[in-house]
Amino acid sequence: MKVYMGPYYHWFQPYKWVKSWLRWWYGFGEGIAADKFDMKKYDELEKWVRERFSWLNRLEGWVDSVYARKIKVRIDH
Repeated sequence: MKVYMGPYYHWFQPYKWVKSWLRWWYGFGEGIAADKFDMKKYDELEKWVRERFSWLNRLEGWVDSVYARKIKVRIDH
């Protein structure tokens, strides 16, 4: 019997937190109307975040690589 469990991403995700916060701050949240959404401004914001906070993305990758998923298997009758 083989059991495969996918990768476990640790809860520590500061890069994603920063991206989410900046999207919210600049008004690119959930449920935004299509006529108010400026794709060019959104792309510029994404590029700016990638350039300034790439070190947080690398930190997330390191944390995910260090922590291994702990699995306990218990089989009852």
